[in-house]
Amino acid sequence: MQESRTIKILIIVSIVSSLAYAHASDVYSVALARLLVDRSEFVGKRIVVTGYLARTTHLGIFLTRDHAEVYDWASSIAVSDDTSPKGRPISDSTCVSSYVKIVATLFEDEQRYPMLIRVEKVSQPSLKRDCWTGEIKVN
Repeated sequence: MQESRTIKILIIVSIVSSLAYAHASDVYSVALARLLVDRSEFVGKRIVVTGYLARTTHLGIFLTRDHAEVYDWASSIAVSDDTSPKGRPISDSTCVSSYVKIVATLFEDEQRYPMLIRVEKVSQPSLKRDCWTGEIKVN
């Protein structure tokens, strides 16, 4: 009984702290699966999302490597192939074909297809390093 209560308290603390983090920095950490189901509240906002970055017919972040290998675009969000200030596009970086965390703005076109645009950073959490950094413009 005590262990169950402790777990519930830890979950609540985790949720509250992540909400505070999201509002303090204006970057929302969102699961890719959630964005695939209902992304409406995040369109136009800066987000952090994790998934498998692959270049198939175009660049995208997929739920898993298996989804990328079978071109399952329903399980992915397109990623703008931005170019860094040094002239290196994301698709030419070591980020491709690996699990990554992306900081970008979520966009939705007139047909409601999602895309990550204005990519700021792509990192490989398993290696604890950034593999691509774009120019961050402050308005």
